[in-house]
Amino acid sequence: MDSIPEVIITSSSICAAHDSKNGNLLASYSKCREISPKTLCLIGEDYLIGAVQKRPISTGELLNVIERHYQDVTCLKFTGDDSRVLSGGKDGHVIVWILAQMIDVNKRNEPVKPLAVWNHHSAEVTDIYIGPLSSRAATVSVDMSCKVYELDSLMLLSSICMDTSLTAVIMDPMEYYIFLGDRDGCLYQIVTYEVLPREIHSNEVPVQLKIHQGKIISFSFSIEGSRLLTACEDGTCKLWDIPCMSCVMTITLEGSLTNAFLAMRPIGLKELFTNSRLKRPRNVCERNKEKSTSNSEEQRKQYHLSEMANKRSGWQISSKHK
Repeated sequence: MDSIPEVIITSSSICAAHDSKNGNLLASYSKCREISPKTLCLIGEDYLIGAVQKRPISTGELLNVIERHYQDVTCLKFTGDDSRVLSGGKDGHVIVWILAQMIDVNKRNEPVKPLAVWNHHSAEVTDIYIGPLSSRAATVSVDMSCKVYELDSLMLLSSICMDTSLTAVIMDPMEYYIFLGDRDGCLYQIVTYEVLPREIHSNEVPVQLKIHQGKIISFSFSIEGSRLLTACEDGTCKLWDIPCMSCVMTITLEGSLTNAFLAMRPIGLKELFTNSRLKRPRNVCERNKEKSTSNSEEQRKQYHLSEMANKRSGWQISSKHK
């Protein structure tokens, strides 16, 4: 097992990678422009990207400019199979696009028609969540509501009405719970595995926790789903243990935080950690291997001493026999 399976990627005045166990800085990237909220992502294990233009790799020619929102686009999310893209805007619309149609070079001069347009929000869309199985999507808005959709049928499943502007949304990997964040730094937890009502109101949401002093900008779950990373625009990231909802780590950054998420540690960061002054902790397999090697070495020494003793004893008996 690797010593640091995940890292925390953040962007404020600089982009940085932190150890998800102790918050230590692993790498920083200072030669970059300020990155807008919800625009930083990791491409494979090689690149961090914070600005996108759609161009083919071979020629670099601009393929298309897709215009459908009436105001600025605030967030983009891809489905797990990369077949669809969801865009949210200040106009309150969430638009579902088919990626293959967006990048079709034979239709570069034709307008791209969306698969669906959801106009259930009345104000700016602040965040979009898509599950790992691409079965559900959730959106939040400054209109104080969260909408849950089924991606296959494109139907609205539930509306969650709160009494404050919502700024972040996520579901756990099993999609048993919905977590909402607001502009005041509060976290709300809603159970979905029993029954998901058509409407849920704020007085029906039992769990409310004040976790930050400012607006929550994003959530991110660890791979196994036991820890939740929360990010606040005041420059603080907190890692929470979900079963007991206790904060296990806090990272404070300089400047306004714009992006933060958990990701598998890229291979390129291994060398940086190896060359650091920190001693890499040994895992259980390494300790057992060293223990086994030590025991084998001790057994060989004892066997060697025993053989030497037997030989000496044999020599003495032979001399007496003579």
